[in-house]
This record gives sequence, C-alpha cells and structure tokens, in this order.
Amino acid sequence: MIYFIKAGDFIKIGYTKNDSTFKVRLQTYSTSNPYDIEVINIIEGNVDLEKNILNYFVKYHCKGEWFYFNEEIIKYAKVPFELPISKFKKPLKEGNKIINENFDKIITEYKNGMSLQKISEKFNINRSRLIKHIPEEIKRTKNEWFKLNDKRLNNRNREIICHENNQTYISISEASRQLNINKVSIRRVCIGKYKQAGGFTFNFTNNN
Repeated sequence: MIYFIKAGDFIKIGYTKNDSTFKVRLQTYSTSNPYDIEVINIIEGNVDLEKNILNYFVKYHCKGEWFYFNEEIIKYAKVPFELPISKFKKPLKEGNKIINENFDKIITEYKNGMSLQKISEKFNINRSRLIKHIPEEIKRTKNEWFKLNDKRLNNRNREIICHENNQTYISISEASRQLNINKVSIRRVCIGKYKQAGGFTFNFTNNN
C-alpha cells in the first residue's frame, strides 16, 4: 500500500506493507515534525508503483520521500491514473533526478553528436551513471564515435568566431594565421576538447 501524507507545505509519499506498519509510521511522523499530519489517501500498490510515482513527481522533490505541496500530487493521490514506467531504480538519488529532469535535452545533445563526457560536464552528472540511461537503440559504437570526431577534426573550412575580440574568421586556418595560435588547438576548442587556445575561446558559427 502507498500512502500520501500532508504536513504543512510538504507531502510524504511512501510504501508500507500493511495497516499495522502504517500506523507505526504515522505515529512517528506525528511526533517528529512540527506540523499537523493529514492523511490524504492510501492506495493499493507495490514498491514498483511507488518508484513510478516518485519518478513522476520528482520535479517537486524536497528531501527523502518528502515533496513540496502541489495540487498535481493531490489529484493523483485521490484519483490515481496510469504512470510511465520509471527508468530509475532510485529516482530520488541526485544523479538520477538530474537525468530525469533533463532527459529530453540530454538525448537531443547526444543525437546531435555531443560526447558523453561533455554531456556529463554540462549537466553535472557522473558519466558512468549517464551512459546507463542512453537508450540502446541510439548508442554510438566506438567506430561511429571515431568517425564523428574525425569529421569534426578534419572539417577545416568552417567559419568560426572568437568571443574575446568578437571577430569571425572564414576558417580555423585563417584564425590561426591572424592570431598566431596553433590550428589544432583552435580546432579542439571549437569541438569542446579544450577550453581555450592562446587565451581565446572559439566556436563554430551557425553559418556552416
């Protein structure tokens, strides 16, 4: 059984095996926080359903299994509806929360060619955790990644911009000549391998 309890501006979502253990927990909640306890509802369900519920409402998560008060949670508690199956065994763990909240953005970045390392840095997620949640059907093989990386490295005639001087260059070679910076270093900044080259930051423009 899964219970929904309101305490002040917070809602507790939890799982318990039976009425007896629920009564014990309810007594604990009543004596361990400064708010009056209100049972919103108790529904039938197992730990898998609890996991799906926690995952679905993770954007309202506060701490532990406590969530900030929200009418969406109240509506579900009173009239449950079918939820998506959770992708995460521990949906409230910080890394899983970040992936869940940014999942569509992460997949878009990955499909557009961003490396797992760059995605993990951008969203502050452990790479080994991240890779577990990339769908198998879109995962790149090593050969596919090498081809993609080689294409970036060898595409020398793309227009780039230098952010420090707000100057646009017709190619990496042109920027290298004018700024006296190694071409390989500039290219690696453009593809995200280096942060700077010669004290400058570069990006490919959208005109390519």
